[in-house]
Parts: sequence; C-alpha cells; structure tokens
Amino acid sequence: MEERKRIGELLLEAGVISADQLSEALAEQLRSGGRLCYNLIRLGHMKADDLVGFLRDQFGVAAVNLERYQVPEAVLRLIPATFARERRVVPLHVLGNALTVALLDPSRADDIAAIREITGLEPEPVICPEAALEAALLRFYPLGISVVTSGEGVLELDEEWDARNAALPDEPAVLSAEDWLRRFILQAVRRRSREIHLEASEAGLRARYRVRGVLQDGDTAPPELRRCISRRFLSIAGIPAATSGFAPGEGRFRIHVRGRWLRATLSAFPTLFGERLVIKIVDESLLAREFQELGMSKDVADEAQRLLACRHGVLLVNAPPGQGRRTTFYSMLAHLKGEGGRNIMTLESPVRFPIAGVSQSQVGGAAGLDFVAGLKSILHQEPDVVGLTDVPDRATLEMVFAAGRRCLVVALFGFRDNQQALEWIRDAGVSAATMGLLLRGVLAQRLLPKICSACREPLAEPVRLIEGIRGRESDELAFYTGGGCEQCGGTGRAGRVAIFELLSFREDLRDRLLHGDPSQVLLEEAQRLGMWSLREDGILKASQGLVDIREVLEATAADGSIPG
Repeated sequence: MEERKRIGELLLEAGVISADQLSEALAEQLRSGGRLCYNLIRLGHMKADDLVGFLRDQFGVAAVNLERYQVPEAVLRLIPATFARERRVVPLHVLGNALTVALLDPSRADDIAAIREITGLEPEPVICPEAALEAALLRFYPLGISVVTSGEGVLELDEEWDARNAALPDEPAVLSAEDWLRRFILQAVRRRSREIHLEASEAGLRARYRVRGVLQDGDTAPPELRRCISRRFLSIAGIPAATSGFAPGEGRFRIHVRGRWLRATLSAFPTLFGERLVIKIVDESLLAREFQELGMSKDVADEAQRLLACRHGVLLVNAPPGQGRRTTFYSMLAHLKGEGGRNIMTLESPVRFPIAGVSQSQVGGAAGLDFVAGLKSILHQEPDVVGLTDVPDRATLEMVFAAGRRCLVVALFGFRDNQQALEWIRDAGVSAATMGLLLRGVLAQRLLPKICSACREPLAEPVRLIEGIRGRESDELAFYTGGGCEQCGGTGRAGRVAIFELLSFREDLRDRLLHGDPSQVLLEEAQRLGMWSLREDGILKASQGLVDIREVLEATAADGSIPG
C-alpha cells in the first residue's frame, strides 16, 4: 500500500491528478482491488497514454507497443505463466545478462526482485498501456496452456555466438551469467562430454566434464555470478526457484547447436555455497534408433524384435548406470510404437526423452509416486506394454512379474552381468515356475570407447586369447588402437560402441529355467545354443577395428577367457 500511495503522491505533485481524485481512487482500490493507477484511469481521472508518459519520464524507462511484438518461445519460458499473469509482466528478449520485460508499473521493486530471482537475469523494465499488456498476456500465455509447466526450455546456440565464444580467452573476466551458461554447454559439446558437473564453492562455480568415465576440469565462473548462473539453468529446465532456501529438483531442456538437437536433464542439489548441478546431455539423433544402429548384430536385433512382439511376459535390459541402457530402452519403445496397435505406458525416474504416442509418467515428485503404486495404477489403464527405468527393490520386482501376466513389461536392471541379474531375481523370491513362465529374456550391454577412425593403427603389443571366437582361431585375429591425433584431441578415441549379450529363453532353455538350473549352467547352455557373450561380441568388434581389445578384456573381466 505504501508503494501505491507513493505513486499517487508523485502524480499529485506533478499536477496530473487532484487530491480529491486521489482519494476517490484509493477508496475504489480498497473496495474493488486493482492497482491505484488503473483505478484512476477507470474512474476517468487520467488517460492511459498520460500514465504511460508519466511513468516513462518519471523512471527513465522506454515505452513499447506490444501489438505486433514477437517473443521467442525460449524467452517466454523464462517466466512461468502463472507468475506472468499474476504480476502482469511479459518477457521480451535477452541480451547478455539482461532481460527486457514489459510491465505496468516500473516502480514495483518486489516485481523486479522476483523476476531477477526466477530468471537469474537482470530485469530491464519497459512499460506499455494496460490494455496492450493484457492482450499480450492472452497471446503469449493463453489460459489453460502453460509455456513453462512442460518443464522443457530451449537453449539456442547459433553459429555466430559459437564462433565468438571460441575466440574468448581461457579465463574471461567479463562474461555475463548468460554467456557462462552457454559457454559451459558449448565446452561439453566440444569435448564430446555427455555429463556436466557444476559445483558451487567459495571460489565460484566450477565446471567439470565427464569424458570416457573421467571428470575433466573446465572453467570456473566468478563467485558473484554463481547464483545467477544456477538460477538461469534452473529456469530453463523448468525447476521453480524458491525465494528462500532450496530443495533438490530435476528438470529437462533442449539444446540447439550446430544444426543438432540435444536433450539435457538437470539435477540440482543444495550445498553450502549454492546449488550443485549435474547436466546429462544426449544427442536426439542417437535416441530411438534402429537396433542395428545401436551396435547390435543382425541376429541379436532380430531376436530382440521377436521378444518385443510377445503379448505378455518380462524383458530385462541389464547394464550398470551410464552404459547406454536408457538409449536401448527408448529404442525399444520407439520400435513398439512403430509397430502400432498397442497401448504403451512407462514409469521413469526421470523422463529423459519424451516419445510421441507413448504415455510416460515420472516417479517421485510432489505426489510421491513410487514404482509399485504407479505400476498398480497403470494396470487399470489396460496397457499392452509397460516400461520401467528401474526395479529398485523386491516389492517392485514382484509387481513386475505380476504385471507380466497381463502385458509385456520392459524393465531396466543395473547389474554387472546377466548371471548377477538372474541370481538377484531368485534371491528376491521369484519362483522357478514364475521365471520359466514369464521371463522372456535378459539383454546385457556395455559401452566401450570407440577407436578414432582418423588415427586407427594396428596394435603393436600382441594380445593372447585363450580362445578365439566363432569360426576364427585367436591367432587369426588382428587388433587395433588409436594413436592419437588432432581430430580426437590426442586420445585415440572418438565416441562409444556398445557390446551386447542377449539371453533369450526359448523352449530348450526355458525347460532348464523351470527346473531351477543354476544361472551359470543356463548361460553355458545358452552359449552352446548360439548366444554370443559380451566378451565374444567385444572381441568381434575389436577385430573389426571399432574398439581396443584391451578395453574389451578389462570391461568383461568376469566373463569368458582372460588375457594371457
């Protein structure tokens, strides 16, 4: 109320209104609400153009006409729809660390502070008439459609900005919060990193990039920008920024850079000096691919498609975290969607890649939904396929097999190999009869560094294998490595390659499963019947020059032969 009186007093002192008109407008404000200035307009004591002119001159801000103004969607996502409607504000454009925002009253310090808190940017207010601003709010934030609540913002990195940023010194001292945000993302793209860690400390906000499993140091933003950068990331990922205190949160956004679309998921966690952010990035072109594009052999791809055609049962994708199991999971969902005629639903933690035509839900959040409760509810939706990104406990496992009696369940496991996965299922109390009836298959996979094709060369050191692979003796196999070049940054590696082991329970093997044969016996019988182990698939890809044989042997040390 004091702020509104001050505006009224300024108008009175300037001779724009009389004392009686001010008193009448204040009384109307108490009776019907609304802001003082616009009660003055409604009562006919001043014109809208006169108010805009007064505020422009009084506060030294520009006036804008929003009638034909076009605002990029990424800018609209900076401010939630509910906030924009409540405070009567519209974001217009971003330049450096400044956000130009149209509002009714530039004197309202609480609005300016809230915008700064939400976006992590410095608001630069401009004013416009109330009718024009109301029309803009309806156009940009239509009722019933929220621009932000989807939780998926867009970060555009154009070629011009890319070139300009590349020319900056290694430790730029004059970058804005927006520049730092873009720089962190662009460095990840250049390093071919799929994971960014932003760690708040007394010294600032330090970036580290995970490359081939190891965190590499990056730039450190100055401490005075630490909070602004974090808030900007939270805003674009659709995570509400609390005005006091902070709780862990997860969100996602998209990145458009160098003609490619990338998907990013962001996890935020409070620490002593501010939020710690982990951003995981994946190229959209690498998701929902054909199975053979993932690196599966034709035989494995064909068998995986046969298993996905089952109308009920359980199919597991088994790999430690960070080994590409989500990519395989989404490719399976995309394949099932492409087949048509099925109701496909998922429970994910979190949803990392929205797929049109698939009903995806997320565990956790404000509702506190977990996998067991979610799976029970989903079964009332008559699904044909249910996908789960985690089976965290025995209760969830029991529900997975219960659901497998009614539909096909595709679930992710996180064990080292298929033997461990089978043993855990048995230890959790699933009977041999249930496994034999419902378990369709277990697909294990690992990701290995791919040899850079520009500097690939024969491996100088001989690697002796106790056995070869199907139809080829060990001394017939040639292996390769990467010598290191400018293209791969001297590492000899560029990208990653997946190796697979698909344990499919066809009739012969299913009988052994029903009889409760040990997991090791099941795997040995599966290999006798034609299954390729992880190690065998890795050796084959090493002989094709895709991966280093030494990394194959290290990654599959518990499987098959060992180096001599």
